[in-house]
Amino acid sequence: MESNMRVGMQPVTGQESYWGDVKLTPKEIGLINASPTLQSQLRHYGADVSSGTTKPMALGTGRGTYFEYKGTNKRIVIGKGNQTLREAGAMVGTLSHEMGHYENQTNDKTFRSRYEINPRDPNAYNVAALTGVHQEGEAGANNWQVQQEIEKNTATPNAPGTRIYLAGTNRLQQTLDEQHAADRQDGKTDAVHRNHLTIAGMSDFANNSPSTAPGKSYYQSHGDSTGVPAPVPGRPKDVTFQGDDNGDINQMTESWESGESATQTFSEGKIQSSEILNDTGKVTSASVYKHNQDGSYSVDVRNGDGHETEHAEFKADKSGIVRNYANDGSAQAVSFNTDSLATQIMDYNVRGQRINANYLDPDTGHYTVQDKTTPDGGHTVINCDTEGRVRSQSQYDRNGKITLSADFSETGDNTFAVHYKEDGSRLVVKFNADGSQTNHIIDRNGNRGRDYTAPTPSSARPWNATASA
Repeated sequence: MESNMRVGMQPVTGQESYWGDVKLTPKEIGLINASPTLQSQLRHYGADVSSGTTKPMALGTGRGTYFEYKGTNKRIVIGKGNQTLREAGAMVGTLSHEMGHYENQTNDKTFRSRYEINPRDPNAYNVAALTGVHQEGEAGANNWQVQQEIEKNTATPNAPGTRIYLAGTNRLQQTLDEQHAADRQDGKTDAVHRNHLTIAGMSDFANNSPSTAPGKSYYQSHGDSTGVPAPVPGRPKDVTFQGDDNGDINQMTESWESGESATQTFSEGKIQSSEILNDTGKVTSASVYKHNQDGSYSVDVRNGDGHETEHAEFKADKSGIVRNYANDGSAQAVSFNTDSLATQIMDYNVRGQRINANYLDPDTGHYTVQDKTTPDGGHTVINCDTEGRVRSQSQYDRNGKITLSADFSETGDNTFAVHYKEDGSRLVVKFNADGSQTNHIIDRNGNRGRDYTAPTPSSARPWNATASA
C-alpha cells in the first residue's frame, strides 16, 4: 500500500548515490517515505557517504543483510535473501534494522567501553555476548519504531496500514508491543521507552541466529569472537537480561541444554559476580569481583566446595596476572602485557614454592629465559635467542652452586661447556667443528692444565626450550 503521508521536502527517491548498486521498487520507496525516522537516518547515511566516512550500500553475495564496519568497508550490504524475494515489507524491515546498527555506532562504543572487561577474565565470553546482543537490541528497537510509523502512516479509513518485517524470532513482535503498551501506561519518557525496548529485544536476539552465521545463536557468535571457550559447552537454550530505566543491564542469565545455568550481575556497567549451577542447582563455580578507582580490578573464582581455583588481577591498561590453582594446591601464574600476550609463566608447588620461571617474548611466544627446578632440588637456567633456540644453559645444585654452564650454536650443537667440580676445579670443554673436543682442567687455585682430546659428554646437551607458550 502506498503511503498517504506528506513526507515533506526531502522524500527518498531511490536514485540517491548512497544506494550504490541497490535498486528499490516503487513500493519499497513508498514505505521508506512513510517513516520520518528512516528518512532522517538515510539522509544521515548519505551525508556520511558524501564526506567519505561511509561507503554506498552494496549487493552482497551471501544470503544475509548486514552492516559491515570492519576497516574501511563501513556500509550496509543487502543480502541475496532480500534481493531475490523483493517483498517490500521484508526489504524495508531488514534495512531499518541495519540502519539501527548504523545510527547507534557511538552508543555501542560507549556501552562496550562501560562494560568492557579484560580479555583473560573468566567471564570475557559472556560480557562479549552481552555487548554484542545489546547492539542487536538497539537495532531491533529501531526496526520496531520504523515499523510503527509506517503502519500508522500507510493506514486509510478503509484499510489498516502496512506492517513491515520485524527482524528476530516470532515472539519479538509481541514482546516489543507489550513493552510499548506497559511503558505508555506507566507514562515512561521516550528515552526510557527506547531503553526498555532495547533490553526486551536483547533476550530475543540472544537466542536467535544471525543471517551471517545461521548455525550459531547471537550469544554464541559474539561470545566466540573472544577466542575463548564458552563457560559451559553446547548451545544455551535460553538467555535473558534484566535492566533498568537508564538502559543499564543488571543481570544476565544463561540456561544450557545440559541443565546447567549461569548468572552474571552488574552495577553501573561493572561486573560484580558470576555463578554457574549444575543440573541439580548446586553451585559449581562462583566468581566475586573487586573494582578499584584507578580502573584496575580483581576476581576470585571458587568451586562448589569453596576452594579457590583462580585469582586474577587486571590493570586498567589491560595487563595483569592470572593464577590458576590445581586440586592439590599447586598453581600456575601467567603474566601478560597490554595486548594480552604472555610475558611470564610461573609454576608453584603445593607449598607455594616457585619451581619453574619462564620468560617469553610476547611478540613471538618464544621463551627467552627458562628457570626450572630439577628433581634433586637444584635448578637449570636456559637462555634462548629471538628464535627460541637454546644458546646457553647453566645448572645449579640445591645450594645455588653452579655445576655446569654450556653454550650452543644456532643448530643446537654444543660449542663450549664448563663442568664445576666439588673440589673447586673446573673442566673446560671446547667442541670442534669436526666433532672432536679439546678439554683442559683449571684447578681450585686457577691454574690451567694442558689441552687433551676426549669424547663429547652427553651431560652438556641442553633441554628443549623452543616451544611457544
